[in-house]
Amino acid sequence: MAIRRRLVFCALYVLIAGCSRKTSEQQSIGGEGRLIYSENGWTSGERAQYYHLAEGSELMPYALLANLKSSSTGKPFLEGMDRFGFLPDPAGPMNPHGLPVGVTVSRSRNAGTAGIEIIGFNCAACHVGELTYHGKRVRLDGAPAMVNLQQYQIEFKESLDATLHKPEKLLALIVAVEREQNPSDVPSGSETGQYAAEPDVQGAGDVQGASSADPSFHSVPSAAADAAKPKAHGSFRERLKADIAVLKARLAYVKKGNLLVDGTEPGPGRVDAFGAARNLLFPQYAVKCNRPSVTRLYGASPTTSGASPSSSSGFTTMAIRIRFWSVISANLWVWAPFSIPSLMNRRCGSATFMSWKS
Repeated sequence: MAIRRRLVFCALYVLIAGCSRKTSEQQSIGGEGRLIYSENGWTSGERAQYYHLAEGSELMPYALLANLKSSSTGKPFLEGMDRFGFLPDPAGPMNPHGLPVGVTVSRSRNAGTAGIEIIGFNCAACHVGELTYHGKRVRLDGAPAMVNLQQYQIEFKESLDATLHKPEKLLALIVAVEREQNPSDVPSGSETGQYAAEPDVQGAGDVQGASSADPSFHSVPSAAADAAKPKAHGSFRERLKADIAVLKARLAYVKKGNLLVDGTEPGPGRVDAFGAARNLLFPQYAVKCNRPSVTRLYGASPTTSGASPSSSSGFTTMAIRIRFWSVISANLWVWAPFSIPSLMNRRCGSATFMSWKS
């Protein structure tokens, strides 16, 4: 009975909050329906900063992701990022390349790669949600996102791996990247065939998982980094070898790191930030994710990696439901204006899954 009363209270609070809050609207990208932003006091410039301000994660050179062809779609990898659950966002001063919400681009702060545009993620990638209703899209800043980072990592790994195994695709990628940075001596498409027999090109696909940490890393001040331009070193043939080494190091890093290992497929919306970071940074200690990560956050005691739950594991239907509702009530004032529907959906799904497994 108490649970039912709390449910009614939650629903009423969401309705009141929704009715009392104003919204700001603007036309969405490509005319796919009106995009409505929940009014939270931010200016458009402040929202753009939240969506795209770089926070220091230098994952991949922008030129690489922009010119890499997806092994799944056959199109540029960055085209149609909504297939991973990322939310589209128009180009602007904070987002010159029109990247999705939470995807950043900035000049590298590493002295060894100064001047190169680097892509990364910021908080908004996982903390901006969106609802659709009758042709309208409602964007909720601070709500859980529905991204599938595991799918993103797997497709990138497969796409780069396939490219490195095909000399013609590899050369096309490197030429496209070089043309953005050193257009003066980059060969045309018909001239790249002369490099296909190079040993570095032929052996580019031989990549084993390995750490790509740079022991000589040295950061440069932000002002200097933002003003830096990539410098050309040597002839195209010499740069070709260096570019292949960079691509192989990126692939080795992705092969070495593990978001999931081989446990339960996370799917959209399940972002275990702590678990994913641990598996990526310390792959030798990576653990399987065999159940929703809510168990670790709210008091249930998960079994050891790979073990099946038993009656002694603490997973009972009543226990999970009590924890679920205590989460809602404890965090009501924080979550209700932004993401109660999404929160309830995710937690109910978690509770149902664990009850069923019990």
